[in-house]
Amino acid sequence: MTAILFVVGVLTFYSCSKSDDDTATPTGGVFIWTTGGATFTADNVNASLSGPFSIVANKDAAIASIKSFSITLSAFAVGAYTLSAAGANQLGYFTSGGMVMSQSGTLNITANSNNRLSGNFTTILTGGASMTGDFSNVSINP
Repeated sequence: MTAILFVVGVLTFYSCSKSDDDTATPTGGVFIWTTGGATFTADNVNASLSGPFSIVANKDAAIASIKSFSITLSAFAVGAYTLSAAGANQLGYFTSGGMVMSQSGTLNITANSNNRLSGNFTTILTGGASMTGDFSNVSINP
């Protein structure tokens, strides 16, 4: 089920147009993550209340360099959520090299007001790579 939601999220971002200006403000809020010593900022991010609570973010629409997230949570209430490879709270990360899932970690929602979500996460991915991230003012769509 998570893989299906992840693919739908990725395809949603393929259908969005992207400006040629890489300095443009990200659409839907700010989503920044660090893995393998490199830090990235998403071009697009949004949260959805439809189906499972989800956050989808991507960097670069070109298939050769895409980096995309699909995060599903049990709720969007302020608090800490334990991430795992199975269950209600999962993080999937897709790159041109394939998809990896959170094996362990925590996602904290620090604010949820005026249809905007903020927080941070730390996780260990499939294969052992660590990842941290912060998100702020992410638009919540019904």
